[in-house]
Amino acid sequence: MAESPIASLSREDIAKHSKGLTALGILLVALGMLAIAVPNVSTLAVETFIGCLILFGGFAHLFHAFRPERWQGFLLDIALGSVFVATGALLLLFPLQGELTLTLLLAAAFVAEGVFKFIAFFQLRSQPGAGWLIFSGAVALGLGILIGLEWPSAASWVLGLFVGIDLVFGGWTLILLSVAARRRLADKAA
Repeated sequence: MAESPIASLSREDIAKHSKGLTALGILLVALGMLAIAVPNVSTLAVETFIGCLILFGGFAHLFHAFRPERWQGFLLDIALGSVFVATGALLLLFPLQGELTLTLLLAAAFVAEGVFKFIAFFQLRSQPGAGWLIFSGAVALGLGILIGLEWPSAASWVLGLFVGIDLVFGGWTLILLSVAARRRLADKAA
């Protein structure tokens, strides 16, 4: 069985990149606080951003279908590109309905994130600070369940608020993991 990239990180690797992890963590915390402060605006921003990504992905498929050399995936690229363009356009044209749909998808994504963080904990349990993965995973799982329970009434603000909360906890997880790795390495060197 192949080892996952996360499990292959050593204490030294985490400590070596701790400044970057800490900076990323601080950025995620700041963005999360902003999203929490204005959840209606951040919900619309998340929905619009996802709509743009899907739309541009569709255009990329269509562009790929008409490259100069012919290939057998032409019809598949046309079909996928058309579906992506239509989906992205619908999200951009009907943001309120998009918020409802994306709220359900976000609930599923948070549940999956929680499960994956639990798995990552078991792969990294010997690393200092790995217990924070359990905490962060429990928060993500809880957010997914709460979103599902509040749907559809809270769809206008829940995306922004919960993405903000998740960003804050994800940022703190990175900060605490990197601090713990640095301390462990410093203790080992002393």
